[in-house]
Amino acid sequence: MLQSISWKVFLITILTLIAIYYFAILFLYYKKEILRILNARPFVFELKGKTNPFSSEPKESTSDTKDTFSFVHDLMEELKQIFLSALKNGYHKEELVMALQILLRDYQQLKQANVYTEINNHIATRCKDICSISLSDDELNMLWNG
Repeated sequence: MLQSISWKVFLITILTLIAIYYFAILFLYYKKEILRILNARPFVFELKGKTNPFSSEPKESTSDTKDTFSFVHDLMEELKQIFLSALKNGYHKEELVMALQILLRDYQQLKQANVYTEINNHIATRCKDICSISLSDDELNMLWNG
């Protein structure tokens, strides 16, 4: 049976399986970065005195909305992990605030979006419900500045 398989077929099969394995590992660890690169809008040249036939306002607004929803979804997943870790490890208020500050540094673009207050309400509710920690409005605003 092994005599019917040539070295060429064997090596191609092994290299293909190794490539699939490494792509899967890269996707698991760098999923957010890969998806951000794939969802990036292409650069379009602006023509002087002419309108750009490839751009239109509604498409950009839906694209921006899609990006915002993607960032909010990623943030909510990471917040869920932080709250579970805080519950499991018994974080004090200062430790939880520090973890949230570090997380929110990567999501500063959401501070300018119209979802800022909803995110703050979600964080305050989860802190109180899951970790029994109350955060004031000033502390919630400080999370985004830290």
